[in-house]
Amino acid sequence: METPPGLQLYIELTIKPALTQLIVGTVWATALIPLLVLLFLWSNSQIRRQPMFIMNVLLVMTGIVIGILNAYLFVTLVIDPQGTSVKADYAFLGMLTTMPIVIDCILAYRLYIIYPFNSTPKPLLAVIFVPIFLYKVARIVNLSIFWADFVPSTSGFGRLQVDARFAWYFTGNELPWQKIEMIFLIVDNCHTSAFILWRLWGSGYASPEFGALGKTEKLHINTTSSEIDESGRSAATAINPVQRLFYLALSSFILPCVFSITLVIVLFVKKDFYMGAYIFVTNLYLEIICVLIATIWAGKSRAESKSTKRRPTSVLSSRLRTDQQAAELRLIDNVELLEVRKGHSQ
Repeated sequence: METPPGLQLYIELTIKPALTQLIVGTVWATALIPLLVLLFLWSNSQIRRQPMFIMNVLLVMTGIVIGILNAYLFVTLVIDPQGTSVKADYAFLGMLTTMPIVIDCILAYRLYIIYPFNSTPKPLLAVIFVPIFLYKVARIVNLSIFWADFVPSTSGFGRLQVDARFAWYFTGNELPWQKIEMIFLIVDNCHTSAFILWRLWGSGYASPEFGALGKTEKLHINTTSSEIDESGRSAATAINPVQRLFYLALSSFILPCVFSITLVIVLFVKKDFYMGAYIFVTNLYLEIICVLIATIWAGKSRAESKSTKRRPTSVLSSRLRTDQQAAELRLIDNVELLEVRKGHSQ
């Protein structure tokens, strides 16, 4: 018995994309749970009181809520398309569209910690923060224009009609909202991440309070052919903690940027809503994870620094680890000190 043409079309255009989106959203939301556990595991009471830690927790919790809404909406779309609450659909779409701006605001706050207003030259502050402010304003205005047009145009619609209308907007057939957003997102990320990487690499203006992020500290240890650490590598080849943080920040910038550029290509060339939606959700969770990993790394480094002091090791390995962990601990302490001072000043 052949499937009726109408049912086959519904399966291809609704059921299959819904199941794919269900899998994508569930996998990424589930991945946030162990990272949230690690965030608390490798942090102490002092770190947990810092604004950056609180923002990370709220960010992860929002990502999990988006995953729960994603599962609810797309399961009910398969089982009972007309029985889904339109309000839940609006809430889901609202969080999806605003989260990229929120994530970039957290990234901007991290930049604010690295370049303190009281010790950074005013021209440099203007070059860094004025464009960031303008990017955020432009993105918020762009998003507001979209919602001001989208909500009235879907008034009285059912779930399927709301989703179809959103797909029409998403691919730029009515308003180029998403295309504008993705272009600003890429430019905003490039600008912010470039100054973070510049600072970590040590080629920018040095802050007296943030000395650990100034010029890269080199480990000068004289070794002979017999002086090899426990992992079998020469101590001279070790990567110091500032360099590790630089590479971590670099990878955290490159991965979301690649997905953002891919989404722009999909929107401009293919205008494929389903493919664009999968990439958009993946990029959103990838940005959350990248922001989270940087905080986890700081907590883990602190825990390792403290435990290494009590661990018996060989003379050369002890010297190497002591230098590395001391620099790493100074780096983390300086970040926390700046956040505490900023919290008191506010």
